[in-house]
Amino acid sequence: MTKIHRLLSITALSLAFTSPPLALHAEDRFDILRSYYAVDVHLPLDIETATSNDRITEFTFSAFDNERVRARLERPDPVKFVGKRPVVILLHGITQSLDQWWRTDEGPYSFPAAHRQALVEAGFAVLAIDLRNHGARLQGADFENPYAYLENSYFEAVRKMISQSAIDVRRAVQAAETFDFIDPKQISVAGFSLGAWTGLIATAVEPKIDRAVFIGLPFLPPAQGETTHFIAQTEYAPGLVGKQVHFIAGTTDHFHTREAVDAMMVSLTSDASITWVDSGHDFPRDTAAITLEHLKGDM
Repeated sequence: MTKIHRLLSITALSLAFTSPPLALHAEDRFDILRSYYAVDVHLPLDIETATSNDRITEFTFSAFDNERVRARLERPDPVKFVGKRPVVILLHGITQSLDQWWRTDEGPYSFPAAHRQALVEAGFAVLAIDLRNHGARLQGADFENPYAYLENSYFEAVRKMISQSAIDVRRAVQAAETFDFIDPKQISVAGFSLGAWTGLIATAVEPKIDRAVFIGLPFLPPAQGETTHFIAQTEYAPGLVGKQVHFIAGTTDHFHTREAVDAMMVSLTSDASITWVDSGHDFPRDTAAITLEHLKGDM
């Protein structure tokens, strides 16, 4: 290499490290974000069935990092609803597990069970999973109660938990497609709280999900000195274009402000809609009718 070539190379490197980064449009930023959620199509799911009958199958499958994901699939009455059925991926709230969707009590945060029941009675299959650090996936290294993440303002840890759970949802879509009574062209998401945020990201990055309901979507502040973060809802707006998404928001929900929700809705497409409910974070059971109405679409 000549002296001139060395000088040119040094100059180019210097410019690469000192020049300000190019401003990225929202679509370009989303493309970068979406690459993080890519799934390996050749990575085995290793589905292991625990129990199964004509209505409910309990099983586990392998996550992207080989962690086992507990899942439950309920199909509607096979006599009443024949042929392939649409499926809704159900995502629970913080401190809960997939069992939240099958609770038989009427205690705090039991309302998601009414949503699951309404969907199954209308002919949907439903598939729920334990999100990261919850249910059967609460590891020995985790906090005894996942709410410790919020109580102690471990927001970066929460963001990573949500993002990795979104990848698990993409794997859950793959798992659903292995069941012969599932219609792979009709895959939706319904999520509450932690599950709503996870579901929003999964809907944005998974092409096979085209309809979703997000209940009680929470917001986390950006880190000090920052204006956004890598799972900020508005960053995923480009991935929701052309998808029918509906939000159910509580007027007194302490996990968001009206201003934050309104700002997010402005950033989304005309395909997004919202229902405001006179409620805190624990929603009325009759909100199940809202979820059913939206997910039925042209069914």
